[in-house]
Amino acid sequence: MMDTLKSSNTAMQQVSTLAQTSNAAAAEASRSTESAMATVDSTVRGMDAIRETISEMEKRIKRLGERSQEISQIVGLINTISERTHVLSLNASMQAAMAGDAGRGFAVVAEEVQRLAENSRQATAQIANLVQNIQIETNDTIATVNKTIDQVVQGSDMARSSGDKMRETRAATQRLVQMVETIAQSTLSQVGLSADLQSAANEITASTQKTAEQLTQQNQVTNSLVSASQKLVESVAVFKLPAQASQA
Repeated sequence: MMDTLKSSNTAMQQVSTLAQTSNAAAAEASRSTESAMATVDSTVRGMDAIRETISEMEKRIKRLGERSQEISQIVGLINTISERTHVLSLNASMQAAMAGDAGRGFAVVAEEVQRLAENSRQATAQIANLVQNIQIETNDTIATVNKTIDQVVQGSDMARSSGDKMRETRAATQRLVQMVETIAQSTLSQVGLSADLQSAANEITASTQKTAEQLTQQNQVTNSLVSASQKLVESVAVFKLPAQASQA
């Protein structure tokens, strides 16, 4: 019985140690989950900030494209004016040629106007080309920005999903910690009860051994008394009373 109690107590102590170790591991897992949750939340906030920044940049690029379109319209208007001026200067040159010497001065002015109109037309053509390139690059940039926004949104959604999963993991870990703590406390109580039981069993064993020793001693005394009584009876039997002697 004592060996069984000792084995049971040892097993309970081992279970208690394992429960405490499991409790520590579960607590560490809970702390790691909390740290990972903080990292995920920080990542989500950072990605949200990036998305807002990129969205603002997209708005500005669109406004730039709108301004480029306005510039293109103005350039078209200037180009139209230049073409009309060029036509008018040609007509003026023809009229000056028909006037002969009287229109020579006017012809010089008409040629200068024609030259300025041509320069203006060439300049507007260059500006139109530049604006067109700007619009193309702006559209490409907007497409890239939109793609980046989509990627950021997907990353943010994935981070949020990971955060939700980690919250579920954290809740499960916390429940596990509570269960392990309950098991550890229950095991400690059982270890205490087992120790008390073993102590009581030790006391009973010691008392039983003492009682057995006392019974052995009593048995020895009883045997001695029996032996002495038998010897006394034998000694008394040798002697006979007078009445018994006459009868004999």
